[in-house]
Amino acid sequence: MALEQLSDILHEGSAHGTHRPAFAVKRQGTWRYLSYGDFRAKVDLITGALAAGGVGLGDRVGIIGSNSPEWAAIALASTRLGAAYVPMYEAQHQDDWRHIFRDSGIKAVFVNGAKAAAFARTMARELESLTTAVSLTGEHEGIPALESWLASASPLSEPLDIDVAPDTLAALIYTSGTTGVPKGVMLSHGNLCSNLAAIAQVFPLSPNDRSLAFLPWAHSYGQVGELFYMLKNGACICIAESVEKLADNLVEMAPTVLFAVPSVFSKIRAGVLAKVENSSPIKQRLFSMTMDAAETLSTQTQHGRVSPLTRLRYKALEKVVLNKIRARFGGQLLFASVGGAALNPDVARFVENLGIPVYPGYGLTETSPVVSTNYPGARRAGSAGKVLPGVTVKIDESVNDGEAGHGEVIVYGPNVMQGYLGMPEETARVLTDDGGFRTGDIGYVDSDGFLFITGRLKEQYKLENGKYVVPNPLEEKIKLSAFILNAFIWGEDMPYNVALIVPDLTALSRWANEEGLAFQDPTLLLSDSKVRAHFDDELRRYSQSFKSYERIRNFTFVPSDFTIENGMLTPSLKVRRKSVFAAHADAIRALY
Repeated sequence: MALEQLSDILHEGSAHGTHRPAFAVKRQGTWRYLSYGDFRAKVDLITGALAAGGVGLGDRVGIIGSNSPEWAAIALASTRLGAAYVPMYEAQHQDDWRHIFRDSGIKAVFVNGAKAAAFARTMARELESLTTAVSLTGEHEGIPALESWLASASPLSEPLDIDVAPDTLAALIYTSGTTGVPKGVMLSHGNLCSNLAAIAQVFPLSPNDRSLAFLPWAHSYGQVGELFYMLKNGACICIAESVEKLADNLVEMAPTVLFAVPSVFSKIRAGVLAKVENSSPIKQRLFSMTMDAAETLSTQTQHGRVSPLTRLRYKALEKVVLNKIRARFGGQLLFASVGGAALNPDVARFVENLGIPVYPGYGLTETSPVVSTNYPGARRAGSAGKVLPGVTVKIDESVNDGEAGHGEVIVYGPNVMQGYLGMPEETARVLTDDGGFRTGDIGYVDSDGFLFITGRLKEQYKLENGKYVVPNPLEEKIKLSAFILNAFIWGEDMPYNVALIVPDLTALSRWANEEGLAFQDPTLLLSDSKVRAHFDDELRRYSQSFKSYERIRNFTFVPSDFTIENGMLTPSLKVRRKSVFAAHADAIRALY
């Protein structure tokens, strides 16, 4: 059946069998399953209770909570009534919450935890529109728990479904706000359904597939790419307990597919390499031989001729080495889908050589979200994949420094948002007269139709010599060093690039001990000339492929990482560049 409104995914998913598991959640130490039949019943109950509470066409339903079957049920129940769900991050600052509540005019809100419940009570006094607040984690001082709210709401005996038009607002997803206040991205049923249908044409999933969900569903990629797409295909979503317990949960649930952001794979690479480094010389040699064999197999496969000796050598080493590594991820992983940011090609190749196919893609909240993806039978290293069916990409060359074929990526298609809520000037700035969306990303499309993203337009700057620099690719590259946790590059209107380096003190201390540098105080360690020379070598090593004017000429150490708490990361873990610069402006200027 054709998807016409978002809740149609309930029918498509259930068609594979109402007895099949839709979700797995670990409670009190045991993984418990919720079937498609029981999940639909939960959606029915919430739909009826919302309708009885006066929620209907054009209303807004907020969700502040972590991933759960209830989160999914609230979102789908809202859309069945012609209302729009408004997801928020639990880690978000209350100023952002307040802006979202006021800007969207939330009528009902579901909250997780005491902090969000207290905030909901405050907003109920301030906002006339907010008439219902429900807690997902037990009663909180006058805010009823979900179960008691459902019991007391006198839900309708038959859920009231509204036959919504494709242009009816389904979701209001607020951007992370790397600059300014978050903007409410208006996504219709038609936007979201077109994206799900397009993904289905290139990216097959089976009802037997399992994912391990740890990306927050408040993020458009986790929400549409994983939650809704898995439900549409009748697959099972295992909800990770936390990022900290991800390694345990991978082994316990053995997912067949993983939806993740690039930092996860960078950590996988770093973890594997650290374990190898601490192993015996024989195991180190075996790992090196295995990765060489995997690289040779990959190269020969690309050229269409794999020698029997290469295949035999790889199979033997796979059994001895790779199967043990893959067992740390459950041993059943068929592939990983990567979104949210660009995946470093070196990291992708490393994970591929472990025997886990990786399919990077590209998208934005404003494009519902997927624009392009690599997929089985269509992969190119370093690319964001091929543009989805029904979607078109054009390149505006006028915004670059004259390099043919390179420029701002403009997206056309039924997945392009309706606009930013209440922000006509901002909407006009990004939506072209012919219906395209200016992404703000710089990129190009190669001769085979693969899209490459090379940076952000608003992050691009000119050096004093007039040369353009996009800092993010080099930042990601040097973070591959085992000694660098994070990096921030700057050079706008200056003669050369400099960097803030957040060192990995654990790796550095281990290296220092091997070098006979016995410093107890990390500050003294970082001031040692030998340590500085070591980081100079690391920066040179990882920036060899970049142009000479892009490379870092000077740097300083920053003892603490960029975090959501210190205001330098958004809830979706994007760097707030202006905040980082403002906090370290004196240190950066001192490098010149």
